[in-house]
Amino acid sequence: MNRLGLIILWFVGLGFASDLITYEAQSAVSQEEANNIAVAGVAKQVSADVSASQKLTVSEETVDNKSTVKENFSATSLVHSDVTLKWIEIEVLPKKGNNFCARATLDIGAVKSSVRMRLGELQQEISTHESTGLKALKNRQLKKAADALSAAIPKVYAYNGILDDLSRFMPLEESLKLEHGLHDLEDQLIAKLSGVTLEVLPKSVKYQNDAFYFDVKVKDDVGPLKDFPIQVFQGAKLLTAKQTGANGIARFELIKLSKKDDALVINIYADFAEGLLNNSGLNQGILLSHQFEKSPDSEGGESLKKFVLMCSYSAGVCGAVKEALKSNKIDVVDADAPKLKFSYDSRVVRELNTSNATLITYDFLISISGEEISYQKNFTSAAKSKEAALLNAIKKIKF
Repeated sequence: MNRLGLIILWFVGLGFASDLITYEAQSAVSQEEANNIAVAGVAKQVSADVSASQKLTVSEETVDNKSTVKENFSATSLVHSDVTLKWIEIEVLPKKGNNFCARATLDIGAVKSSVRMRLGELQQEISTHESTGLKALKNRQLKKAADALSAAIPKVYAYNGILDDLSRFMPLEESLKLEHGLHDLEDQLIAKLSGVTLEVLPKSVKYQNDAFYFDVKVKDDVGPLKDFPIQVFQGAKLLTAKQTGANGIARFELIKLSKKDDALVINIYADFAEGLLNNSGLNQGILLSHQFEKSPDSEGGESLKKFVLMCSYSAGVCGAVKEALKSNKIDVVDADAPKLKFSYDSRVVRELNTSNATLITYDFLISISGEEISYQKNFTSAAKSKEAALLNAIKKIKF
């Protein structure tokens, strides 16, 4: 009795001449299965992830008191190796009787040569992006430096992915290790961004003919920054994006805005990758609020509320808190008013050593509480000292 009703036969012809690996297979089921078995055979030789499953089904039939046992045998090979499939060539061979035949071949030498060439290309591309980014930083072109960094990162992943593929064929040499200074480029870019400030120019703000106009000035410790990218949001909706001109100013004209309680509230952010913004302290952005109806303050009247400030920190910090409260329509008086307490907690997020100084990024939890006000919010801010970072955070307080 033929034990295998659907028999799958495979024959291994493995040769290493000229770095060639071959595998021949036969299948009584289909040409496709013969091809797959041949590919799996080659894949095994390069330690690919191959799984094989086999199933034997046995049944018994009784006719006229005679029992007949039937056996059906099937096998499948599942190949999970992109690198193997990428380079294997399949050749359909003449059938042997009722069996389909196939030969799979992998040229190791061709794989090594092609992969080495591609690694060299990627190394050059990464080095070019790195050089472009460093040069842009020297010229204070922060957007160009960020773009160069973003372009290089996927190529690093591609390079390391190819190395992983190549390790299937041969031991990796030290000379194949990717050399780059992208981490240094990123650190320098974060340091530059940490010294950037965005400011809405008060005299530029106006609402006229159903359009809202305002200018945003961007500068660092040297002066105005050209080509600095800015995004403007209303709530979660992106309204527009622009880059600053040679004077470091971006001019905005917004239409079709949503008004709430006769006021416009606009959020303005630097347009960089989230990681760069978080680590540099630029992630908070700035808020622009425009009131259509005149408030008592604008008419020369009294402030909306008066409080006595309880602040146990330095004069510089308490003075900054007073200014922040004033910008939120709160007067700080010496007596005869409810008390308002200012406090904060802080933790160091990271330290960045530059050639000039150490830049420290803090996470502040700022609290302002009293009889009628309860305010608490986290701010990330970076500076050379804790107090300088805190002052930057206090300026961002908005009720």
